[in-house]
Amino acid sequence: MALKLEVKTLDVFGKSNILHGILVKVVVVVVVVEVVVVVVVVAAAVVKVVVVVVVLVVVVAVAVVVVALVVVVVVVVRGLFQK
Repeated sequence: MALKLEVKTLDVFGKSNILHGILVKVVVVVVVVEVVVVVVVVAAAVVKVVVVVVVLVVVVAVAVVVVALVVVVVVVVRGLFQK
């Protein structure tokens, strides 16, 4: 009888430990999912900022090229007219 009681007690503890382990895993999964969601939101914000910066850089680069071309054309036209 003593052995059976001990076995039952061990079984109960084993089951409770398994349940506790499952609960801990569920909590960990939920925390990981929340962290992943936060990382995705932050990444989206960073991507938006990067896209804005890239667009600004491209716009500035295009503007510089256009201004340079206008300057070159003006210089060439002046040179032609001066000749």
